[in-house]
Amino acid sequence: ITDESFKKLVVDYQSRIRSIALVQKVLHDSENYTSINMKTYIDLLLPHYIYSIQKKSVDIAYEISIHDVFLSLEQAVPCGLILNEAISNSINHAFKNGKNAVITISMTKENENCLVIADNGEGLPASVDITNIETLGLQLIHSLVKQLSGTIDIQTDNGTAFIIRFPIVEK
Repeated sequence: ITDESFKKLVVDYQSRIRSIALVQKVLHDSENYTSINMKTYIDLLLPHYIYSIQKKSVDIAYEISIHDVFLSLEQAVPCGLILNEAISNSINHAFKNGKNAVITISMTKENENCLVIADNGEGLPASVDITNIETLGLQLIHSLVKQLSGTIDIQTDNGTAFIIRFPIVEK
């Protein structure tokens, strides 16, 4: 494939499919067929994703902080796709200078689930209106958060952070 925009589109769709397939793999490999260990899932997802689309000139480190968070299949798939889109946004837009690039993912489960995907990049440009999103990736994130019956807060100081809160669903 010689058209760069088409190549990017193919890579984007491949990564979305991979994120869904990994949910299936983690579910199949576990002893519990009703919930997904999100740490195991993200530990598998992130290295493959970063390797597949990482710009050659930027080394990106990642930090994961998740302990004992298990989600139903109905919640794990949207979370995987949210992760996919947020990480893609970071890799493609945040790290133009290429120095000390870090993507941080944390997930907690207290009164609600809280997923945070953050980078230490340049942050969203001032021209981006986060209440009226026009890019497909950010529209998809907002739609998936609604599917989770959750809320999203996007912070843009010291990089970009997506803070997603959604209810705990007990099975």
